[in-house]
Amino acid sequence: MEVRCFHLLREAAPHRRHLDALSRASRLKDPFSTFSFLENFSRHDGYYPNDKNAEPWFLVAFENNQPIAYLPLRRIPDRILGLESGKLEFFATHDTNCPYLVCRPEDEARCGEAFLRYLLSRSGEWAWLDFHQQLEGSALFPHPPRVDLGRYEVRAWPTRESNVIDVRWSSLQQYFQALRGKFRTDLRKKFQTLLAAGEVSYVWSMDPKVTPVLFELMRPLERRTWRAGNRFAIDSHPDRVEYFRSLLAPRQPMRAHLGLLLLDRTPIAASFSGEYEKTLQLMAIMYDEAFERLGPGAAVVLMTMRHAIESGYRAVNFLSGFSYYKKRWLAESAPTVSGQLIRKRSLRHLRLKLGDLKRRLRPGEAEDELTWNPAHREAKLAARKASGEPDPEWIAALLAQLDAHARWLRHADLAALLEGTLAAQQKTKPERPRPSAGGLSRTAPPTPGRPGLPR
Repeated sequence: MEVRCFHLLREAAPHRRHLDALSRASRLKDPFSTFSFLENFSRHDGYYPNDKNAEPWFLVAFENNQPIAYLPLRRIPDRILGLESGKLEFFATHDTNCPYLVCRPEDEARCGEAFLRYLLSRSGEWAWLDFHQQLEGSALFPHPPRVDLGRYEVRAWPTRESNVIDVRWSSLQQYFQALRGKFRTDLRKKFQTLLAAGEVSYVWSMDPKVTPVLFELMRPLERRTWRAGNRFAIDSHPDRVEYFRSLLAPRQPMRAHLGLLLLDRTPIAASFSGEYEKTLQLMAIMYDEAFERLGPGAAVVLMTMRHAIESGYRAVNFLSGFSYYKKRWLAESAPTVSGQLIRKRSLRHLRLKLGDLKRRLRPGEAEDELTWNPAHREAKLAARKASGEPDPEWIAALLAQLDAHARWLRHADLAALLEGTLAAQQKTKPERPRPSAGGLSRTAPPTPGRPGLPR
């Protein structure tokens, strides 16, 4: 086996056909490690600071001059006290989920060891290796036991859970009935309020000629959502817009699926997802916060699940973060870790040790990544107000295009679908025994057994 490192993606492009075949044959099968996705990621790197100065380390393992595995990495400057030592990390670090070594399952162990030995042979070019968000059973972490890591400290940090729904229902109503009772009740109330608020419709498409129109309608909507002002918002930077727009192209291995919920012909919620190897990757959900009480975001999630069930997909990947909410939709959350190698006695190692000491001395100052910063939230609200409202005639012109070419659920059809889905098949809740004057029940105690479904 020979490991080669390509520092320009175009140098690996002649092997595209073999690399795509490895992606389809791999154990995890996601679009975020495909060569076309990585090319698109590298073309639009102007919006995130670490992306600008990154050097590709695209590792490919060959046998008999044929690729049998690849590992997309990059090297970024890691400056401490003005000195640079270098950090190696996955090539695509956002808008992805659980990066991995791409190869056939039977080759994972030996290829993982070969790649690590190659990286250690070039250890003078980096002091920190970070395999982020690794699932249990990863071929990259824990590291192969036969590799000598005596010069390095091995660290494992918990990272955000991965959230996936295995699609095991034959209808949307069956899925809805599987949700927990209290959550169902809450959704039922919100959807009834939504349908009473005005003319509600839902439009969606996977047609590359139509999805760009849906995308343009999503952009002004995002400015009225919690995503406004976030550096990872779709509309936060011209490169970011082009990055997502390019994901709609027919040449992308992931087929984009965009959905839009409208109230009186005004977009109030949307989703951006894509299908790859019978799994739907849910990359973005957004809703206008002015309509939060109507549950528009939940309605879009439900419509996304309907699409997945009716299309015969095997899973819906909700990606990472906000697991507490995604579990309500029956996502199974899998823990992940960041597996790190830090060269001992390097500046990075010293800095990490000082951080460990600080956390031991002042444990109460640990940061919560989900805690809202009031100042940031105010800045987002100000940016949202300054963005202005889109021209109604412009919206009407785009909707006219969708009228002719996209798939629609008009108000009556959407109401019938939701009302049929929400129809609960519940057992009648037994009345509580009335206590007698002396505080004792007038009736016999209930017969033990399986309780009825909660309302």
